[in-house]
Amino acid sequence: MNGDEAMCFGSAFIASNSSTNFKVKQVYLTQNPDYDVHIKISPLNSEDALSEDEQRAEGIDEEDIIKYTQEFKLFNTSDYLGKSKGLSLNYNRDMKIELFREDGDNMILLDTFKLTKVKEQIANAISTIQKERDAAKKKADKEKAKKANETAEGEDKKEEVKEEKEDDTPQEAIKTPKLKVSIEFSRSGLMSVTKATVGTHFVDIEQERKSSQLSSDNMRAAKSRLNWYTQRDLDKQKTDMARNEFEAMIYKFKDWLRDDENAPYCEEDFREA
Repeated sequence: MNGDEAMCFGSAFIASNSSTNFKVKQVYLTQNPDYDVHIKISPLNSEDALSEDEQRAEGIDEEDIIKYTQEFKLFNTSDYLGKSKGLSLNYNRDMKIELFREDGDNMILLDTFKLTKVKEQIANAISTIQKERDAAKKKADKEKAKKANETAEGEDKKEEVKEEKEDDTPQEAIKTPKLKVSIEFSRSGLMSVTKATVGTHFVDIEQERKSSQLSSDNMRAAKSRLNWYTQRDLDKQKTDMARNEFEAMIYKFKDWLRDDENAPYCEEDFREA
């Protein structure tokens, strides 16, 4: 579908939906990318991450072994622009996410994102889970003691219940929460890491700018200049509106002076002047 066909097609649906006589069922127009997108996940500091063999040597269970460097296809040509995909990773280090465009046998780098404070947020998530467990256990113990007191017979029995020791059953160890990452293939064809969380805690995301892109300082300067132009255009619009209203008021006052009903209040010489 070329540009003119798409415009006519969209206009027809807008006109149909504007009619009160009938309504068109919702129709979605999507566009598919013409290339596959691959993702590479690697530790931000390579020496900070252990290999799989090193992890096994330290006695880490097979199911808990972390693959710090991963590469796989994330989006393909059957996906559509505007789609978002989520990754659930067993990862406990700051990471680098690189997104590549597949071009035959070559991989062209699209964007690079850095995820930091992963270990800190994992610790916060574990602390949150532990607090929730402690609160739930405390509530359960309180309800259990209350129920025992209600069914106990005699004051001695009640005292025994109060002095009863707490349940020392060991709690199950908290597993390391997974890192969840959302990556969006926007409708404009741009890739972005939109969110990264560990439990309810957010991980910091930073996009690594390429040499062809503006630096952070240049971006701020460009936004400031754009705001200046926007304000300039707004001021011009307000000035033009004020001038038009003032001119309209002058002509309205001239008509008022020439109105026969107002002639007694304004002499002819003064009116002409």
